Order: sequence, then C-alpha cells, then structure tokens
Amino acid sequence: MPSKSPSSEHQDLGLAKEITGLSVETGGPTLRAVFGPNCDKGPCPTIYQDETGDYVIQGYKVAPTQRAGADVPAHEDLVRVPADFLEKFIQSKRTKP
Repeated sequence: MPSKSPSSEHQDLGLAKEITGLSVETGGPTLRAVFGPNCDKGPCPTIYQDETGDYVIQGYKVAPTQRAGADVPAHEDLVRVPADFLEKFIQSKRTKP
C-alpha cells in the first residue's frame, strides 16, 4: 500500500490554533497539547509541553531508509513535521506577551 507523503497530506494547514485543555497521561509527566493545526483528518503533528516546560513533538516516523546522515542513539528517535507547522509555532511564540 503506498504511503502518503506527510508534506502533501498537510499542504493546507490553514491557520494554526492553540489547543488547550488537553492532556495525555503517560505514566510519567503529563503532556499538555499547546499547538496543533486545524486538522479534521485525525491525528496530526502536535506540540506538547510537559510539567518541566520541555516540548514533546508528535510527528511522522522517519523510515530507516530516510535516516542517512543522522547519528541517532538508541534512546532517541526522529520524527518529521511540515516546515510551515514549525514556522507557525515559532511565530505564535513570538507574538505572545
């Protein structure tokens, strides 16, 4: 089955919006969704923040064949998110008081 390209799947992100009031219990720190696109197609890339203030990013898994040049230790992983998604997140952080 052919896989969809993450970038083509999210060509039209529309205006990004802040997601509030959502949390994911992980058995450890609680993750709170702080940024995600207007997406009605199911789960989409999302940026979470944990209780320490660190960000956790949900994205598309990077296939082993697409990891050339990346030196990723076993305790880390790579995910892909659309560039405009990150740019909108950065812009939203700059415009907040």
